Amino acid sequence: MEHIPPEKVEEVLTGIAKRTRRGAYFNIATCEDSFGVLIGRKLHMTVMAADQWRHLLAKHWPRIEVREREFEATFVCNKE
Repeated sequence: MEHIPPEKVEEVLTGIAKRTRRGAYFNIATCEDSFGVLIGRKLHMTVMAADQWRHLLAKHWPRIEVREREFEATFVCNKE
């Protein structure tokens, strides 16, 4: 998800939610990328804290389990 431009994040989440029956799993980087400079591009276009991602995901999945780490967060999202 961090590779999606900010203006497209909601559209992408809506599309994923429509196409999943029970839920989804996301592992999202919560920091700027360090390798894009090698190719002259910014790779992590949407960088947000785990709680901000959780807020966006909660619009589509009512039950979310979160595991935060230093540079990433894992979200297990369920519709039930």
